[in-house]
Amino acid sequence: MSASELAKLRAAISAAEGAPAPPPPPVAQIISALEPAQRPGSGADDLRAKIAQAEGRSDGGALREEGRSDGVRLREEGRSDGVDLREEGRSDGVDLREEGRSDGIPLREEGRSDGGALREKGRSDGGALREKGRSDGGALREKGRSDGVVLREAAKLLENDALAGRSGLAQALEQLTDKVHDPPRDVTTWLCAKLRELRPREARIYERPVLEGLVMKCDEFAHIHLFASPRIHPEVWNFRKCDLDMPVFGVGQCHRKGIAHIVNELVEEVGFSSIVWCNMREEPVVFLDGQACAPRMAGNLNENVEYLQSIEDFELDAMERRLCKDCEEAGAKILVYYQTSGTENEKRELSTASPSCVADVYKELDVTYNRIPIADEAAPEEKDFDQLVTAIRGAPAKTAFVFNCQMGRGRTTTGMVAACIMWKAGRGEACEPMQGKKGVDARMVGDFKAVRELVAMLEEGDEAKALCDACCAACAHAQHLVEAILACEASAAVAPASSFRSAGFWRARGRNCLERYCYLVLFAAYALEHAPAGFETSFSEWAHSRCQLKRVLKHMTLEG
Repeated sequence: MSASELAKLRAAISAAEGAPAPPPPPVAQIISALEPAQRPGSGADDLRAKIAQAEGRSDGGALREEGRSDGVRLREEGRSDGVDLREEGRSDGVDLREEGRSDGIPLREEGRSDGGALREKGRSDGGALREKGRSDGGALREKGRSDGVVLREAAKLLENDALAGRSGLAQALEQLTDKVHDPPRDVTTWLCAKLRELRPREARIYERPVLEGLVMKCDEFAHIHLFASPRIHPEVWNFRKCDLDMPVFGVGQCHRKGIAHIVNELVEEVGFSSIVWCNMREEPVVFLDGQACAPRMAGNLNENVEYLQSIEDFELDAMERRLCKDCEEAGAKILVYYQTSGTENEKRELSTASPSCVADVYKELDVTYNRIPIADEAAPEEKDFDQLVTAIRGAPAKTAFVFNCQMGRGRTTTGMVAACIMWKAGRGEACEPMQGKKGVDARMVGDFKAVRELVAMLEEGDEAKALCDACCAACAHAQHLVEAILACEASAAVAPASSFRSAGFWRARGRNCLERYCYLVLFAAYALEHAPAGFETSFSEWAHSRCQLKRVLKHMTLEG
């Protein structure tokens, strides 16, 4: 605005107030002179605003010329501008920073923390990063989420810690960091399963004697081979492949030379590039003079020891190493029982010169060995399914999967069926439901009341049962896992009351076999849901979020 225009405005102000126009005074004098002129209905206010705008200033200019800010006036009154600003839902933050302090409220509203005040006090709101004296974890907790920074730093701190290195904790936290944007439903359950999976393999030896109060018995017994076809090797029994187009095999324990023969056949003759071998036994086993032998109770030679339920793989490995030592300490030779016919046993001597635990034998053969102990003729635990998934998923192409127990029947078949379920679910292959035959018990195709209840509670219940049934049928060479339930019921009907295997024994076993079948149906439902994502979620996590299924399992009967 030109000087002449400013003069005209001043004249207009004077005319509006009824006074002659004075000479152009300084800006401060103009404002001071105009203060008494503010009257309702006067146009002086608008004119003064135009003059201030023309001079390139605002109402706040006078305050700045006086070398102070709004915050100074508030502090002079003995209070903080933060109060009024909070009422307005905002903060300029300038005055707070000038004072070298922060009340933290505005920063939290912004979803962050400068951490400065905490550092000045020599502490941190994130304990894991005390060494760095800072943490952005506080703000993330305010938001109810994590960006993984703290977890990643914690994993790095644990990498070089000797104690943490024996647990796999650093690797578990690192993998949890990758899941911060899609975290597990139950982080604790996920961590427990992951720590079992990542537990470092280290050779330990059990502290107490394993053989004390027990005797050794050879795993092989008369008529252990179930098939009409001959053995593929004198020290191998019940070796077979599933009927599906999948590299899934089953076999009995076998002696040392028999295992070497199978490995050679699969690699050299069939052409597999690697082998994943899963031993499903829950009883300790060692090789004495090349023969697979296990401890038994002297008064019950023909039954596996049954007090090791829920035992872990690393515990069995430690027990087997101690069992080797116990056998060596027994002398140059040790008495071993052999079941020659029926229930009869005879003693033979075996050398204790070079006993071997099972894990070491497979290591020498360059086989990926997994010990997944489950109870004989019973359902695997949820953690056992987790181990199966870990052992099978991610295996390289042209891998053969071999499962074994002592005889190669029940536990071996369970592992084979689980592997086939994973394989078919991964391929997205649908299965036709099993159809019962007229005049035949419908339970022969898994039509139990408990199974129907479970199927109704699952999102893909019918598809899961069809998948499970197809895999059970494809692995039924040594035992059909559904028909085994009814076989127990039939044995209970004719069992002598005085027999060790009484009617009560067979009814309990039948219920265990039904529970095993039910869990395989549930595992099939889990596989259908999580195969597309590579089984990143464990079966334990999946099952824990469906506790209503346990009610059916708890009260199930053999009712059809």
